[in-house]
Amino acid sequence: FLGLLLGFLTFWVDSQEFCWVPFIPWVNSWEFCGVSLFPSVHSQCPSWFPSFPVSIPSIPAGSLHFQCAFPVPQLVPLIPSVHSQCPSWFPSFPVSIPSAPAGSPAGCPAQGAVPQVLDEADRLLEQGCADFSADLELILEALPARRQTLLFSATLTATLSQLQALAANKPFFWQAEAQVRTVEGLEQRYLLVPEALKDAYLVHLVQSFQEQHHDWAIIIFTKTCKDCQVLNMMLRRFQFPSVALHSMMKQKQRFAALAKFKSSIFKILIATDVAARGLDIPAVQLVINHNTPGLPKIYIHRVGRTARAGRTGLALTLVTQYDIHLVHAIEAEIKLQLQEFSVEEQQVLNILTQVNVTRRECEIVSD
Repeated sequence: FLGLLLGFLTFWVDSQEFCWVPFIPWVNSWEFCGVSLFPSVHSQCPSWFPSFPVSIPSIPAGSLHFQCAFPVPQLVPLIPSVHSQCPSWFPSFPVSIPSAPAGSPAGCPAQGAVPQVLDEADRLLEQGCADFSADLELILEALPARRQTLLFSATLTATLSQLQALAANKPFFWQAEAQVRTVEGLEQRYLLVPEALKDAYLVHLVQSFQEQHHDWAIIIFTKTCKDCQVLNMMLRRFQFPSVALHSMMKQKQRFAALAKFKSSIFKILIATDVAARGLDIPAVQLVINHNTPGLPKIYIHRVGRTARAGRTGLALTLVTQYDIHLVHAIEAEIKLQLQEFSVEEQQVLNILTQVNVTRRECEIVSD
């Protein structure tokens, strides 16, 4: 309840202004969107508390729209004016309207303004290989001219800072104060490995954790789609129950992979950064970074897949001789020094040849 209240602690602004509030990790997104929560919250809040409808654009890789749709059957259909203009892939960008609070005129939000919530705002507004500008413009054009915009993010980027500075009226800003940028229940370790032995160390780690904790769910993050596919094939050759998730897969394949992982049919999910945001799988106890993230914010989002909602978790990063500066940048950003993780090197050397041969065979098949 406190997280929900803080999340909506904003002021009404004109359509060109923004209220930016960082994402609160321990509030589930479906709770944030749940209509059933709003009447009880609204009844306890002062008159300025925002009313609804709410529009919620979500990035394609995330599952926010499914988290909203399934637990909350009261959600009304998508905005017709938006839905009619959108291509077939539009369900990845849902705009959902929870019903107005009790006592509000039907279909008429308080003060004539519509709150609009953008989750993962740093990613949505980011320029680069995945530019969502055209999609956001399509959604915003169909919304009422007078609206309130709330932006949520776990990381403050230069784009968001510029947006805050450009606002004509000073937007409301709230940021969680913490000594470290990651949650307290997360144990963060690194393992220094030679580049040529990284795959052998990964196989050894997975085997060790599976033997010690057979019920653990593990997410392994890697850099490219090809690496993701090859690692998945390689681990399956070693009889590990793994499934892949990357951007080259069709959307229905991604959902199928996630469903198998969530239902514990497969205990290991190998993914690119497409899975670093939007996934709320409480059962994940271990995150392994097969590559050291090039940006600290990517690291924060990756390790945020475990130790969720007050739980504990372990994040382990494989660091090669070329990644030392990246680790230092991560430590400076999260304000915490990573602790070294130790393994028996001889056990890794015992399987090195087998791992290298299997990796090469999988690369040939994938090509």
